[in-house]
Amino acid sequence: MAYNLEITPPASPTDSWFKAIQNTYSLARSCVLRFSIATTKCWAVVLGLQEDGSYYMVGIDENSVAYVWRYDGSTLNKVYSASIWSDFSSVNNYITIAFREIQFGDTKTVYHHAISMWNNRQLIITWVSPVDTPLAGRVRWGFAVHNSTSGPGAQTFSNIEVPELSSFLDWISLDPGEAPNSALQRVTEGEVIDYRVRFNEKLKAHKPKARASSRTYTADDILSKQMASDIRGVKTHIRQHGAYVYAEYVDQELLQKYGHRYVELNNPYLMTEQECYEYAQLALKLMQEQALTGSYVMHYNPLLEPGDRITTPDGDCVIDAIQVDFKPGDVIQNLRVKDYVYG
Repeated sequence: MAYNLEITPPASPTDSWFKAIQNTYSLARSCVLRFSIATTKCWAVVLGLQEDGSYYMVGIDENSVAYVWRYDGSTLNKVYSASIWSDFSSVNNYITIAFREIQFGDTKTVYHHAISMWNNRQLIITWVSPVDTPLAGRVRWGFAVHNSTSGPGAQTFSNIEVPELSSFLDWISLDPGEAPNSALQRVTEGEVIDYRVRFNEKLKAHKPKARASSRTYTADDILSKQMASDIRGVKTHIRQHGAYVYAEYVDQELLQKYGHRYVELNNPYLMTEQECYEYAQLALKLMQEQALTGSYVMHYNPLLEPGDRITTPDGDCVIDAIQVDFKPGDVIQNLRVKDYVYG
């Protein structure tokens, strides 16, 4: 949900940055932040805030020039200025900022931090730099305004939001004559994204995650059902390989239930141990989903669509596909489902 934040600097200008550090937000290491702001200078976003007080800032200085700043705990330095387009003086500002921690090298000590900023979908500034150590914990964000004599004073960051698909793709292309579905499958390589075309011809895409139940059905609502259980594909110990690193995940509950079942997976798009670990957890959930599948036949509900979670006497499940049959005096739907395992 989008929201607004107003920051008012002290009344006496001191030609310095006033940071709303108390208004920091914890996000994933690789993520996108979007917001609107009416002013054309003296604002910035604080990101990568650490316990030692160090952080990055990206924004527009008092001269309407885009910069990246680095605070090492004692000094705030400009480390990069916009070389793509620097004039921010007459722009309607809808800002997108992306931050990513990437591991390019074949050793665990080579990390890079990447920061990019767009205004109305036009790239304004992009900066990449090697760092000695990765960020500790999750990325913390904040906002700042510059307390300048020529500044606008109080500023409002409005419509602040983090898109649902916060992990972003570096490049997307569509070859001439290529089917759109083929391009989507290719560019999402390495990402677990469930996408379908909805009834209104819009693309619905989301990552597997916990969601609320859309409808509860009783035994009287179900005309017939067919369920199948197959646990042969469920593993309990996963070693997930990335580009240069790997991580292992063991589900203790499943280990006690099924014993030790080991598998190695490979995804060259994973750059850090944390990404490998999170991907291993997700891979295990996807295996559990397919352990219990089936179908329910019931009267048609036009509000349901694939991807919805429903509650039945057999437990919660996710709709994988819907088949609608028209019969004399009735409309019947056949819901093909899989187990819901996201809590």
